[in-house]
Amino acid sequence: IVVQTQFMEFDHIQVQNTGTGSGNNSGIHDGGGEGGQYLKVTNSILRGSTSTGTSRGIYCRPDVANASCIVANNIVYGWTGANSTCYALNGAGYSSGELIIAYNNTCHGAQLGYETHGGGTGDSQYFINNIAQSNAGGGYSLDAAAPHGTSVTTTNLSEDTSSPHVSLRSKVVVFVNEVAGSENLHLDTSDTSAKNAGTDLSADAQLAFSNDIDND
Repeated sequence: IVVQTQFMEFDHIQVQNTGTGSGNNSGIHDGGGEGGQYLKVTNSILRGSTSTGTSRGIYCRPDVANASCIVANNIVYGWTGANSTCYALNGAGYSSGELIIAYNNTCHGAQLGYETHGGGTGDSQYFINNIAQSNAGGGYSLDAAAPHGTSVTTTNLSEDTSSPHVSLRSKVVVFVNEVAGSENLHLDTSDTSAKNAGTDLSADAQLAFSNDIDND
């Protein structure tokens, strides 16, 4: 899905990309002038099934001032191509005053989990309750220079050592089924890393909610 309007919200959708081209095999692509003012993706599942080229589950690259990228309660997996990412949020220095919110997301079985690049003056990024597991190139690559303003990171897990929180690194999350092609990325009842370990967002100042992707 290539977004070509300035304001767009996606909620409760499922996307599978089977493209095998050399690049831009994305699930939702909003960047490079196509849109860029406001993108919100919630309660959705985006699956990549290609190992060719650059691909992204959700690609949000605002190129206008004071733009917003909001992703919450999403499961993104299988984006395995070289330089591929589950959540690629915020282009490198395209504009100022950008807002990035990433809450309660899962990335599994990709090349890279969550990625931001250096933004403009006054940018803000909020990363809370995200899970990164089985990503060959790392779970998080959050550019320390990106916000040039506010940066909030809380309870983000990684199976490797890339989590911004030392205590939440090298955490193995147990899912119901991780077998490629038949994944069920609900938390298993036996999980002790992520289950009941998140931050309460019901009164969050940026994006308050208390339901998960199943509306529970």
